[in-house]
Amino acid sequence: MKELGDLLREARLEKGMTLEDVENITKIRKRYLEAIEKGDFKVLPGTFYVRAFIKSYAETVGLDAEQVMRLYRNVVPDPDSQTHNEIYTKSRRRKNINAEKWSKLASTLVFICFLAVVVGVIYYYLDQNAEPRNEIDENIPITQKEEMPEDPDGTIGDHVIEPDTSADPAIPLQPEPEPQPEPVLAKVGTENGADLYVLKHVDKLHIRMESESNDCWYAIYDGGYRQNQIDTGMLKPGEAKDYEFEEVGHFHLGFAKTIKLTVNGIEFKPSEREGSFHVMIQLEKSE
Repeated sequence: MKELGDLLREARLEKGMTLEDVENITKIRKRYLEAIEKGDFKVLPGTFYVRAFIKSYAETVGLDAEQVMRLYRNVVPDPDSQTHNEIYTKSRRRKNINAEKWSKLASTLVFICFLAVVVGVIYYYLDQNAEPRNEIDENIPITQKEEMPEDPDGTIGDHVIEPDTSADPAIPLQPEPEPQPEPVLAKVGTENGADLYVLKHVDKLHIRMESESNDCWYAIYDGGYRQNQIDTGMLKPGEAKDYEFEEVGHFHLGFAKTIKLTVNGIEFKPSEREGSFHVMIQLEKSE
């Protein structure tokens, strides 16, 4: 009788099929197909897969899979025997693990009991050898200190009572400084098509420009409307830039709706316009 691998290989060649063709049809890897043809079943992942792969291979090359399995039942490994062995091994292993757990638990309990006994002995020894506490004799009366009469000249017995001169002389109170007025920002009108704001009660303009949700082109001028450009560019969402002006700051914004200005701690939105917008902020210095 032919070897199982030779039978499958000859049937494959008669069909004009390559191992790659069988692999594409059965989805069994080529190296497993080669192992089946060589009779090297140890390469396969398990006895169950050996039988399944051989059946699939036989059906693909036109053989009766059941008849092939009957003819070569002594060659093909029986999955049941391996299953029993695995179950038996797992059961023995589980018993060994349980025995180890109980052994560790018993050792732990013995150690804890021994430790408790040692601590109890040490405590008993220390308690027996401790010095007796001082006890109050209730029969001994508690005497009160005699009050000595005070002489008219400020003496008590032989002791002279002197006035306390350690107290510091009265310190004149310093006048509290007058509170500084809070900055005030107010819109006063327009100039050259730009909204004009005036900031009071500060010496310098500190302005932060921040984009909240969109890209915004900008141009910044120091000194008046379109006078002395100091910065220009594109401000992205979440970005911010800080500026300081002596008298007037002019902001030309390409998408004003996304811009928030903070002027000396005062936040405000210059405009809700989705387009170009001009805003000027002027410092009103206190005299």
